[in-house]
Amino acid sequence: MSRKKWVSAVSKGDQQVTLPAESTTTSNEDVVLLLGGFNNFGDKIYNYLKLPLDKVEELINALKNGGRFDIRDFGEVIAAGLGTPTPDVRQEIESVYKMMTMPASS
Repeated sequence: MSRKKWVSAVSKGDQQVTLPAESTTTSNEDVVLLLGGFNNFGDKIYNYLKLPLDKVEELINALKNGGRFDIRDFGEVIAAGLGTPTPDVRQEIESVYKMMTMPASS
């Protein structure tokens, strides 16, 4: 299994991911995050990750701590590719799934 080192995570609108103080969704609900980072070859990549809301904080902590991990340990990758998602990919994913949007960190 290939492990990726994630150097950043972004949500809809390419904002830095931080966990909001309060959420309007329930913990048993699935949300989708757009994650960006680099693979083992240094290529810029993106993944749309569907995960339970109660795993978001765990994912953010893993991102903050750095190191290598597999995002599939946190949820299901529903779309992935090199670079950044095209507008068509964004539109399709965002029309089907509930995207979790978070404020930019300071």
